Amino acid sequence: MDATEYAEYEDLDLFAGPGGWDVAARSLKRKTIGIEIDHDACDTRRAAELPTIEGDVREYGPADFPNARGLIASPPCQTFSMAGKGSGRAALDAVLMLVVRMAAGLPIDTSAIEDERTTLVLEPLRWVLEAHRLGRPFEWLAFEQVPTVLPVWEAVAEVLASLGYSVATGNLHSEQYGVPQTRKRAILVARLHGEAHLPEPTHSRFHNRAPERLDEGVEKWLSMSDALSWGMTHRPYPTVAAGTASGGADPQMIGGSGARAAIAAERDEGRWIEWLPTDLVGFPRRADTEDVLTLDGVDYRARDLRQADEPSFVVTEKARSWTRFPDAMGEGPADNAKASGMRVTVQEAAVLQSFPDAYPWQGSRTKQYQQVGNAIPPRLALAILSAVL
Repeated sequence: MDATEYAEYEDLDLFAGPGGWDVAARSLKRKTIGIEIDHDACDTRRAAELPTIEGDVREYGPADFPNARGLIASPPCQTFSMAGKGSGRAALDAVLMLVVRMAAGLPIDTSAIEDERTTLVLEPLRWVLEAHRLGRPFEWLAFEQVPTVLPVWEAVAEVLASLGYSVATGNLHSEQYGVPQTRKRAILVARLHGEAHLPEPTHSRFHNRAPERLDEGVEKWLSMSDALSWGMTHRPYPTVAAGTASGGADPQMIGGSGARAAIAAERDEGRWIEWLPTDLVGFPRRADTEDVLTLDGVDYRARDLRQADEPSFVVTEKARSWTRFPDAMGEGPADNAKASGMRVTVQEAAVLQSFPDAYPWQGSRTKQYQQVGNAIPPRLALAILSAVL
């Protein structure tokens, strides 16, 4: 895309990934362009017909986009994520000091920070400050990161307030906005004109220690089985993960050992609907029975011990399979739950992230899982953008 074409865009999406923010922006009829360095994510965006610049956010600035009025940013989270090695969390105080220096117009030195990805969390502030110096400040802002980055957003909020913005920050839970998984994210929204506020929840939060508890005045959260027609019926899926700390997509990770144990427990307790082959979708599932299907001489069970009306867990890979009777396999319940497959396909992981069913993911399977896990859920993005706009 030639630089002369940038003038038509009213919103910018930094670290745009496969398009979680932009899918939401498109539904609001916004003219948004995303900057993304990952080639496979850019291929996904182009396949989804999302305007894209393949490049490094650090090589661009507000001067390249003279008509941009909105700024969206989801900096890389790997160094701050609890699933990672924690170099970003260890450098948090240094990052906060850099925010102060940037606001004061002082030179900054990032050489002491171990991983350069950590400093990318400062890029949204650089863009805001440069736009302010150009006399073309952004009218609204929407930033997203993992919860451990909330102190950075709060420090940035103080700088924005000094520039005349109304700012709101906080952690949002994705299941409270119709996303069928539990995913918490640190959000900053700001408006140059008018009052900024975070979106009001439309669905109940999933209370892990009291799953039966529902928030008043909103809809019930969505379950994994609501979204996929198989899987957990009594809770949302745990956070859809991008992969291991080293960057590879780990199909067994599913949010870590705690999440795996939780999913296995749901299966063992019968709060689960088994996946049905396409040609057997009409096979009956009744809450008061355990239906049995025999294929090639092996008995399979499809169970739904309650109504399938609750949310799901973090997204990874799933090889879809049936559960054989334990006595048919010579395995106990725990081994059977593990062996029968708790993984999700790329498209299923994307649905748990609230992407459209047929979203055109590109790249290797590993790269597709990484894209899905790193993206902001479009439904959460839509709620945020609707509030800030």
